[in-house]
Amino acid sequence: MRAPSRAGWESSGHRGTLLSHRFVEFGLAAARGPGGKLYWAMIAGGSFQAWVAS
Repeated sequence: MRAPSRAGWESSGHRGTLLSHRFVEFGLAAARGPGGKLYWAMIAGGSFQAWVAS
């Protein structure tokens, strides 16, 4: 299994989101499902303009 932080940095789109100054709120969650499978979620938040491509 790849670490979630590594998976994010390997994608140019995800890396851009993680490094963007336009996003001012982040949330991270992890949970184990049936059989012990690990699930990750990350939420990035900001004004509507944060989501518009520059």
